[in-house]
Amino acid sequence: FLNIVVGDSHTFSPTMLGEIRASVARGYPVQSVASAGFNLSALGFPAPFLSVAESFFPSFVPSDVSQIGNGFINLQPRDTYSLVGSVSKMAGRHTFKFGGETRTLPFHQFQVEDPAGRFTFGRLFPQGPDPLVARTDAGFGFASMLLGAGTSGKIDHRAGLSLQRLYHAFFVQHDWKASSRLTVNLGLRYDVTTGTNERYNRLAWLDLDS
Repeated sequence: FLNIVVGDSHTFSPTMLGEIRASVARGYPVQSVASAGFNLSALGFPAPFLSVAESFFPSFVPSDVSQIGNGFINLQPRDTYSLVGSVSKMAGRHTFKFGGETRTLPFHQFQVEDPAGRFTFGRLFPQGPDPLVARTDAGFGFASMLLGAGTSGKIDHRAGLSLQRLYHAFFVQHDWKASSRLTVNLGLRYDVTTGTNERYNRLAWLDLDS
């Protein structure tokens, strides 16, 4: 987690004070599996496959036995850029303060289920004596895997998302010291948050009410 804050205060006159503060915050949660960084070439995959696969141990899913390997990855960097400013003015028993705030809230996401491939192995190939005649009492998925006779295979590639929304606020405040024992506070604040958008136009949806 990263957090940087820079601020400044300026006295314009004995009765007027200005303040401004800028900040940047970043969180970088990462979800991955222990095989991250695995050298896929050690398993003998061809060069075209290695050029598109991520460095994880692949998922092998033979029938009748447990799955081997899991290449899940999920990256979610979250940023907050904030700018806050205000000016205070004192006049006798009255103190006036007004200011505003703006925030940019990017949210990035890259999630892939099988970045190094997922390969399944059914019972059909080691069945016999005729491999074209399916039998429910024969065959073994792990035997198909040892023979290199796969049923299906896939590799996931998903474009990341860079979502973003904006927040703006403006306020006015009036403090009136009516007496040594009574202070009246009056204020008004307006907040608005924009809708979420994808910064590079990689996300679309259908609005049936439009």
